[in-house]
Amino acid sequence: WRRGREVRRAAGLHELFERFYARWAEAGHGAITVDTLPEAHGVFTAVAEEALATLSPPDAAVERLRLFGTAGAPGIARRVLGVDVERSTAVVERLLEFELDGAFTFTAADGRTRDLTLRGKVDRVDLLGDGTFHLIDYKTRMTPNPRRALQLPIYSVCVAARVQGRRGRQWRLGDASYLSYEGPTALVPLARKSADLVARVSDAQGQMLDVLDGIAAGH
Repeated sequence: WRRGREVRRAAGLHELFERFYARWAEAGHGAITVDTLPEAHGVFTAVAEEALATLSPPDAAVERLRLFGTAGAPGIARRVLGVDVERSTAVVERLLEFELDGAFTFTAADGRTRDLTLRGKVDRVDLLGDGTFHLIDYKTRMTPNPRRALQLPIYSVCVAARVQGRRGRQWRLGDASYLSYEGPTALVPLARKSADLVARVSDAQGQMLDVLDGIAAGH
């Protein structure tokens, strides 16, 4: 029951931020900066209160505290928007709940190549003014070990294939991170250096092909 409640709350948070960023974009905004942070808080508060109005008063009070926190304990909203301020490169477009469904080509560091059909959904992809894209996956609390988890690097390959030519531009992976709503660390990057990021994405493709080969061999 507790796990089911956590899953529902996580889904609610995903939807809440999806609504916020959609409304932020509709108002003509891109990146959230120090100057626009107060306005962003105002927009998020309006979106959140609309959702909280559908809950019972006791549940709404609990979720409001979780979202907005206190003066001494920042809530989820301040954490997520604060991460945006720290990464305030001009945003060309935000792709929210970006669906991946189709054939993708994966290449391991040893040269193995395979076309695979995959289906998934990325919480958020920010297309930035410098021609890079940042991939963000939301987590409620704990984040996977970026040196072992395959989700972000494999999503990165798929997103890179799907966004090419969007808005008449070519895009390359600039960053990929897990963003934790309530975990000990707000932002956990897949890698901290560009060279390490490229290597991790390459290694992950090899790991995935190794797993598939092992399954095919009956291991």
